[in-house]
Parts: sequence; structure tokens; C-alpha cells
Amino acid sequence: MDPSVTQAQVPYGPGGVPYHEASPPGGIEELVANIRQLGPFRVVPTLMVSERYDSNIFAFRGVGGGQRSDFVTDVFPGARVTHSNDYLDGTLTGQAIASFYVNNPGLNYVGTQGSFTTILDKMSQRVVRGLGLRISGTVLYYPEQPSFVAAQSLQSDFIRGIQARRNNAISNTTTVQSSYTVNPSMQLNGSYSFQTMRFLGHTNLGDGRPTLPLFNMTTHGATGGVAYLVSPDHTIGITYAFRQMMFGSRVGDGVVGESFAGRSFAVHGVNANWRGAFGREWSANIAPGISFASQVPDRILWTINASLTWMGQGKSASVSFSRGLYPSFFGEAGLLASNVASGSVSYRLSQKWEVSLGANYAVNTRGGTGIGTGRLRFESINVNGTVRYALYRGISAALTGSHGDFTIEQMGTTFKYDRQVGVLTLTAEWD
Repeated sequence: MDPSVTQAQVPYGPGGVPYHEASPPGGIEELVANIRQLGPFRVVPTLMVSERYDSNIFAFRGVGGGQRSDFVTDVFPGARVTHSNDYLDGTLTGQAIASFYVNNPGLNYVGTQGSFTTILDKMSQRVVRGLGLRISGTVLYYPEQPSFVAAQSLQSDFIRGIQARRNNAISNTTTVQSSYTVNPSMQLNGSYSFQTMRFLGHTNLGDGRPTLPLFNMTTHGATGGVAYLVSPDHTIGITYAFRQMMFGSRVGDGVVGESFAGRSFAVHGVNANWRGAFGREWSANIAPGISFASQVPDRILWTINASLTWMGQGKSASVSFSRGLYPSFFGEAGLLASNVASGSVSYRLSQKWEVSLGANYAVNTRGGTGIGTGRLRFESINVNGTVRYALYRGISAALTGSHGDFTIEQMGTTFKYDRQVGVLTLTAEWD
């Protein structure tokens, strides 16, 4: 056998020492030159350290024989990388997560989160003039699921006011968005999204009472529509949306009820939309429409996404409301008519001080969807406030407090719990 073939198949030499080939003259210099031709890379290291008090560390209910509240130290080292060349503009962020509990050290964990955004307009317009292309995504490995996220978040399909119990989970969202400018007044838009949520293992709350199960999920979504610029400040359009929601196996022994594990639902929807600006400070968006699940085509649900934003010098305020068909991955796997209302205000007191307040209210119910027969309803409210102070350039401190109340009604059983969290955070960026 040819010795070169043997070495190609076996990556390690005698004694487990890897084979090394001499680099050709100028190899490193050529590599550096090729990287430089791609354009500048900018790396910004980041570090966030926080100390928090959590009144309900299991995010569900108290634990018999143990403390439901605790003090937690969180450490988030990470970095943000930006890059730009003649073909694309991109941003990549990544963070490691380490949390340490004072009274419940068995809950200590290490996680990670990351996101990327790639704008390929420069490249796509070289192929087809007027064609835009953007790819973005997030990945998160974390045992604590949030109850609310920003409306523009890529995870907004999963997180709509339902506070799931603590459990290790890995979630991923990838979105491809495209647009084509037909003329200065008309634009065609389309997108595809792929989302997954997988729950790993099972957290035992230790009180002998049944826990609500969690369901793995996979979602495919696609949209297509047209937008028309009727004036410099006002745009109208129409959009068709399709989502395929697939439920996998469940995690945890739950109360008796319809689970729908292993089933999938297809949702079709169409909405008209209007977006406008009023002067320099006010902007608004409203998109009414209808949706229905293909399994129950005679049950039509009215939907809407609406928002109003005011931006002043050093201050802002916004309100929003969203209604649509979304998946339930906690308690039972199925479709819910989800209603979420949110509001926020912020005010910059000076160059160093800033104050912000927020509130969210959500009602998710199976009634009206035509899917399932038993009662399933989630109601939640959350209020929060933050005071932020800029210590030095790139270094800031923030004090945040939040309160949440949660109610779950399922098959004649009602669960009620609350959660208060106070966090002192120090954030640094070495830009």
C-alpha cells in the first residue's frame, strides 16, 4: 500500500503525534493577504456580570422541602464580530452563560447563546438589480424560558406570555428574507423561517405533585406579499403567510389531557397592512387579517398586528397589540388564539442616566380555534423597570426589577403562581 494513502487515512502518527507537513514558502503571508481582501473584521469583546434575586427559581411553583427563592450570580462572557466587504455585511455575536445559585447549588448550569445577521444586498443586486437578501438566526441553550420577548424577536412565535417551567432546552431560529423592487413605488417581499425547540431531560420539582409536560417543536413558515408606496411616508400592502407546526415527544409526566404529540397543524393567513410616519416623531403600523388551521377550515380567526411609536430627543414610548394562531408547547401541544399587548417608555435623564418602564399582558386560549375540546387557557401579566447608569465609556450598570403573575387553566385544574426578579448588572464592551 502506498504510504501516502496510509497517512491520509490515519490522522495521527506513532505515539499519537499528529503528522505535520512543512508549510510552503509564503503560505502564511498568502493566507493573511487573502483574509485582508475579504474586508475588515471588527471584534468587540463583551462581559456582563449580574447578581439577581429570584422569588421562583423553578418558574412554576414552590418546592416542598426546599427554597423556591434564591440569589443567583450570572456571568456572560462573549464577543461581537462585524464584517463588511464588497459582497456582504455581517454581524455575529456569541455568549457563554454560567449561573451559580447560593441556596440550590444543584441548579448551577452553563449555557450559551448566539446570533448572526448577514445582509447580502450587494451580492444579490449584482445578479438581479433591485433584489435584496438577508439571512439571520439565533441559537440558545438555556434552562430558563422567558415569558415575553420583544415583538421583533426571532423567537416571538414561541414566547407569547406563557411562562414555562424550568427545564434545559435548546432552540434555534433561522430566517431568510428577500425583496425585489419592481419600481420606485412597488416592492415584492418573501421570507422563509425554520424554528426548533427541544427540551432536554426533565426537572423534578420535588414536591410529588404532577408537573405540566413540555413538547418539542419544529415550525416551518413562509410569507409572500407586495408593498406599495402611496406617499413618501405611507406604505400599504397585502401578505400571505403559511406555517407548518409539528409537535414531537413530550418531556415530563403531565396532568391528564389531550396532548396532540406527534401531530402537526398547518395555518394559512392573509392580512392587509399599512405603515406610516407622522412628522419626525410618530410612526404607526396596522395589519388586520384572518387565519385558519387547515384541519378546521370553517373556523376563521381574526388577526392583527398593530403598533404606535413616539420617538423624541432622549425619550420614547410605544404600544403594540398582536393577535393570531400560535403553538402551545407547555401543558398541551396544540394551537392557541394568542393575544399579547405591550407598552414601554424610556427617558434619558442625562448623558449618564436613563430610566425605562415596560408592561406586558397576554391571554392564550384554545377557545375559538376548533382544535381540541377541553379548556386550555394561559393568562399572564408582567411589569418591569430599569435604571441604567453609564460609568465609563463602554461600561454601564443597571438595576432592573420585574413582577409577573401567571394563571393556567386546563381540564378543570387551575395553576397560579407569581415571580419577582431583581437584578443588578454590570456590562462592559471593549470597542
